[in-house]
Amino acid sequence: MLQAAEIKLAEQRLSMLELAKALGNVSAACKQRGMSRTQFYEYKRQYLWSQSTDSLGAHVAVAVELDALPET
Repeated sequence: MLQAAEIKLAEQRLSMLELAKALGNVSAACKQRGMSRTQFYEYKRQYLWSQSTDSLGAHVAVAVELDALPET
């Protein structure tokens, strides 16, 4: 079972991915959160990897849409 701290960290990372999706701009999301684009793409890579085995999960749709974000 995940610890509370791990869950909070995962939620923060997911919210960053969702912000980039909502803005449609990775650079703007990173500036808003004070994060490097390199770190954003590391979060995205980890998220996509963790969701790759969940073909029926709702998060897969988010991951696919995130893949379509322009790399600005």
